[in-house]
Amino acid sequence: MSSSAQGSDFPPVTIPYLAWLGAIAGGTAGLLESLAMLVRGAAEGSAVIVNTGVFYAAIWAVAGIVMGLAAAALSLARVRLDRPLVGSAVVSVVVLVGAGGYLNVVHLPSIFSRVSLVVDALLLAGCCGLCVVLVRVWRARLARGRRTRAWSPLAVASVLLVVVLLSAAALHSAGSGANLVPAEPRSEGPNVLLIVVDAMRADHLGCYGYERDTSPVIDRLASGGVLFMNAFAQGSQTKETTASLVTSLYASTHNVNSIGGVLSESSPTLTELMRAEGYRTAVFSANALVSPTFGFGRGVDHFYCDVPSAVGRTVTMQVARRLGRRVRRMVWLPRLIRRADVVVPFRTEECPFDGTGSDAMNASLLTWIDEEPEAKFFVYMHYMEPHSS
Repeated sequence: MSSSAQGSDFPPVTIPYLAWLGAIAGGTAGLLESLAMLVRGAAEGSAVIVNTGVFYAAIWAVAGIVMGLAAAALSLARVRLDRPLVGSAVVSVVVLVGAGGYLNVVHLPSIFSRVSLVVDALLLAGCCGLCVVLVRVWRARLARGRRTRAWSPLAVASVLLVVVLLSAAALHSAGSGANLVPAEPRSEGPNVLLIVVDAMRADHLGCYGYERDTSPVIDRLASGGVLFMNAFAQGSQTKETTASLVTSLYASTHNVNSIGGVLSESSPTLTELMRAEGYRTAVFSANALVSPTFGFGRGVDHFYCDVPSAVGRTVTMQVARRLGRRVRRMVWLPRLIRRADVVVPFRTEECPFDGTGSDAMNASLLTWIDEEPEAKFFVYMHYMEPHSS
């Protein structure tokens, strides 16, 4: 076999080369994921394209450095690496992490469920096969004296340009909402306060027969108002239930039933309808899932919440969080990756936020009401205290 077939005409694989290769692969993966977020409405503005791309480029560059250190160790052990092997391995790992992460976060029930483990094992085997095929094709091309330009700057730039253009097109054509026009401010009629207490059990409230005195204020409100004895949530997760609450649609209709799900603009929300009737509207949420990121900001004049960053809503972060929750020894992983948020160029505060505690939320609510005390308001409050107890 000729020396070119062995890849000896290439310079040795170096740490800077692998870091660059990782940055290109990560940046491309980030742009593809930001395109997916734009298409499904989980992104607001072009900054998410840059932020997600830069974030993935940074963490994959670090992964490239780690691979470079491993390659240096292998070279000391006289194990020879060449570009076809390294390039094919990087492509296969990108496919494994991207496809596996997407499937586990969006479609599969749990990373550690039987179905997920089987799918992940099959995906791992498939990516190993992909790596073998790519190496053979690449080396065969080199053996015929035809150098491949798969990783040339021009090819990479062309791919990134196409992705950016597709992302811009998705932004330009994103959603056609109800476009309800706000009416003149209302000074007559009742104020409306909708309170949701996350994870609070009905059978632990006095008004539903619980013997301990856990809810005196709620019991007093129930005694003077309407108490529903049969109420059914439309889902077991925050986003799908809240989406049903604000749209009056079943979860099977609004389709916000996954981590990546976003409230569609095809149906007006309660806040949009109230604002169209002249109400000031506000949402005070201690749950980051109830935020503008996932479509709950339409028709809201003032949104108080901890909005997930572009980094926080990526598939990589979702996988890292699940690993951290399920495997104690991996709890450091999401914290470490989260620190990569410092590399993103655009970090804007979309919503005022002073904390998730009820005292901070109540104080912010009263401050907001006092700004226009004569105007009628509709407010959605989402507390989280029982969730952590």
